[in-house]
Amino acid sequence: MGYYYAVPNVTTEPDPAQRGKVYGIWVIPEKTVAQANAILKPIEAAISLSNWPDKVFVAGVGTENPDFTSAWLANPPESVGIDGRLGSRLLGRRALTGNSTTLKALLKQTTPVPWAILGNLVAGPGVREVVIAGGGNAVNPAWRTAYVHFSKSPA
Repeated sequence: MGYYYAVPNVTTEPDPAQRGKVYGIWVIPEKTVAQANAILKPIEAAISLSNWPDKVFVAGVGTENPDFTSAWLANPPESVGIDGRLGSRLLGRRALTGNSTTLKALLKQTTPVPWAILGNLVAGPGVREVVIAGGGNAVNPAWRTAYVHFSKSPA
């Protein structure tokens, strides 16, 4: 699971080739930093080796916490939010592996500079194949095949 936001133009970045940023926090419960890095390595390799027209740089730092509460206390939220309307979509395999030019154009159209793209990663067999105790299911079926919950911050 992870939370991320994409910023199209980080003006404090001295290298113009690296001004577009995706910042993220990946939460991998009950794993060491080494185990988490092993899980993320294939994803980072696929991103780095992509055939996108712009070069992609990948970097990360891992921290280990004994439990969620300790991690939350060490990294408190920066604010309580903003006043505005939030638009969101669920993106699955077809949206993310289809025509990258079209996806880029749609993301640019929905999220003009300087606003960031917000989202969280929700993929995995636990999401797709969960068995709810008692047989209930309050989850929107679209979440079962989504990889990304994409949100546009309000302008």
